[in-house]
Amino acid sequence: MMHTTSDFEFKFWFKCDHLRKVCCFIGTTLFKHIRIYSCSMHLFTKTYFIHLFPGCQGKMDMIFVVDGSDHNTPSDFNILKDTLIELVERLHIGQGGARMGLIVFSQTVTKEITVTGNQALLKREISNLKQIGTGVNIATGLQTMIKMFTDTYKSVGVPKIGTVIATERSTDPGQTIGVAFEAKNEGIRMNSIGVSTFADRTELSGVANADDKVLMVNTYQDLADAVGNVVTMVCPLQNLTTWIPSTTTTSTTTTQAPETTTPSRTKRSPISGPCEHCELRNGVGYNPHPEDCDKFIQCYFGENNEIVGAYRQCPWGQYWDQEVLTCRPAENVVCHKEKCRLPGLLSYPYGNIKNNRAYWKCNLGKSVSLCCPEGYLYRPYQGCVEFNGKTETCPPIVYHEGACDMRPVFGNATYYERIVHGNWIRMPCAPGTHYDPTECACSLFYPTYISNECKPELFISFDGTEIKDDSGKNNYIENHNVSIRKINGSSYGYFDGNSKIVIPRFANFESTDFVIKMNYSHTPNDRLESLISNGDDCCDNVPSMALVKSRRNVHYMIKTVDEKTREDSVSTFHLPSIADPHNNWNEVYYIHDSLRLEGRSNGIRHEDYAVGKIKKTKAGLQIGAGRLFKNFTGLIDYVAVYLCRPSHL
Repeated sequence: MMHTTSDFEFKFWFKCDHLRKVCCFIGTTLFKHIRIYSCSMHLFTKTYFIHLFPGCQGKMDMIFVVDGSDHNTPSDFNILKDTLIELVERLHIGQGGARMGLIVFSQTVTKEITVTGNQALLKREISNLKQIGTGVNIATGLQTMIKMFTDTYKSVGVPKIGTVIATERSTDPGQTIGVAFEAKNEGIRMNSIGVSTFADRTELSGVANADDKVLMVNTYQDLADAVGNVVTMVCPLQNLTTWIPSTTTTSTTTTQAPETTTPSRTKRSPISGPCEHCELRNGVGYNPHPEDCDKFIQCYFGENNEIVGAYRQCPWGQYWDQEVLTCRPAENVVCHKEKCRLPGLLSYPYGNIKNNRAYWKCNLGKSVSLCCPEGYLYRPYQGCVEFNGKTETCPPIVYHEGACDMRPVFGNATYYERIVHGNWIRMPCAPGTHYDPTECACSLFYPTYISNECKPELFISFDGTEIKDDSGKNNYIENHNVSIRKINGSSYGYFDGNSKIVIPRFANFESTDFVIKMNYSHTPNDRLESLISNGDDCCDNVPSMALVKSRRNVHYMIKTVDEKTREDSVSTFHLPSIADPHNNWNEVYYIHDSLRLEGRSNGIRHEDYAVGKIKKTKAGLQIGAGRLFKNFTGLIDYVAVYLCRPSHL
């Protein structure tokens, strides 16, 4: 049968503020689910074909957890079954890999339909559903859902979506919310639907991932009429409307202003995804995390509309504050996702950090970060319980916490850019590594050919008229009042006790091998003066490596992190230096290979155990300065830094 325009004729106007586009309905195609609109925007007009009844696209597994108690009338339960059958069709189950399962509960679980892509089987099983039992225990339905998702099958990389449909408040809302937290920690995206005025909006908000994942209706007939809303909620990542422009288009050419990188704070133009409407600072976008107050999103934008969003963790006990674009103590931040506003919730796990002693405690509607005592572990929603096994260090060590001061170079992952005094400076990754914006480090390892010759990553010779990197790596150098002096035809860097050189490239660096070679001549005094360090005073960065000189010695210090135990260890020793005021040049080596720290000074050698990589600090490499020590006074002939061990060593 051919459908005419009059079968579906209606007027439909809408306005999209950021495009200023106005459309009107002009007809339909032969299919009910496609209608045609003519849209005008400024000086051009397009025709669009809109699919009105979209479904889920691509692979995903979804489980509906449904109230089947006798609190529903038989007629309401029949409407619910018809709605579920319609959802099987509208969600395109079995097409493109979408699958669906069902759990019916009252006080206990009364029916389970395992996740399947067989539409006929699902419809038959739903048609045969019976109302059994009294009481509403949403938690038991959610526990069965988690088990079905995690134990019954393994679908690696396939989105998992859970949707609760409840008629009234459950017997234990606190337990419901607790089990829902467990589901979300397992990576299950949770939605909730309340039917009737007896459904508890607060409880269902605690179940769902976000407020826009909660649907409240008064009757099951209202739910049946809102099936389209359910589809949109269950398939949030899909492009639910297909826009196919006609071939006739008239437009004018416009020039888009380039995006500038300045310290000013601006709002990014509307885009889809987690970076939508993000606040910009220095060209990097920031948004709150959609679920967790102690996390946030950093967004990076390329010149060709590339977008990368990275989830970040705030430091221990802190929440993200979108007003000032930084992490602050949780008690000082108003977070709309504050879990402790949920009634009956006393405590909950500390995010996705794997630490068996860390948790959040609810105090007057605010979350407070706490650790269980030694010998106790935190059991979700129960509190600290005695434990005879191994407990972890608490507060937990969180790597890459807070905002990242680096950003990717789109199209060339062997480089990254670091913000230095408001300017983005391009820097190279170590050979064989690529920059990973999610880790805020050059932590992606790629097979690459590396010459047997070990070349310096940084080499400052102090030759010429300016202080620069002569290694060929073009490392950015911050010179703080270090001058070049000519003595007997040779050039040296002169440090006056207040000057220094900073290499931002080595902030947060990691390497299996780390070697420093330098030649210096100092002014004899009784001060402990820093030659090389990765600590500074401006940001309270305590050094984890330092080379320090005294009147008669050169001192070696290192703090490493064992990759297995995550425990810190410190090694220190000293070697004699030349103290002759007429000829006190000292050639020293600082060598670490993840097993030991080796020092050499004028041919004298010593080594000590130093297992693990050098602990990261946020400070760049400091030459002639460093936290805890005085600045260096004297001359430096050269400084060379290697991320490999030269053959002559």
